[in-house]
Amino acid sequence: MYHYLIAFGASEGNRSENIQDALAKIQSLGAMEALSQVISTPPYGGVAQGEFLNGALILSSKLSPETLMTRLLGIEAELGRERTRKWSDRPIDLDLILEKSGLVWNSDLLTLPHPEFHKRSFVLIPAGEIAPDWIHPVLNRTVLEIWGSLEP
Repeated sequence: MYHYLIAFGASEGNRSENIQDALAKIQSLGAMEALSQVISTPPYGGVAQGEFLNGALILSSKLSPETLMTRLLGIEAELGRERTRKWSDRPIDLDLILEKSGLVWNSDLLTLPHPEFHKRSFVLIPAGEIAPDWIHPVLNRTVLEIWGSLEP
């Protein structure tokens, strides 16, 4: 059984409804063990215009990392996500961030742990709420330690 940290966000359309729809669909992929509060954050990357709602969840699942990522991408597509431009507004964004055991995965589809999450407060704040002691297997630091070291 895998235990995944998944980050989610939305910046266009009915953001709260989009997140609720995504969470309902994710529940079919395993058991949701924890859900963070949803926070409002400014756009990241210089392209999106809308404020984001962001959060994180822990999912226990028998699905392999690549299978889970494929299913998450399918949920995004079902909810109207079109990947036309990096950093653009989107109805939903689902990212596989970390696996509790410290699994490292590199393929054309997926890099685990997520290669940029340790630089992003919009991921670290909700992740720190539900998985503060999970260890980044490459940096060998907990989520809480990484969050605490971010520059304001």
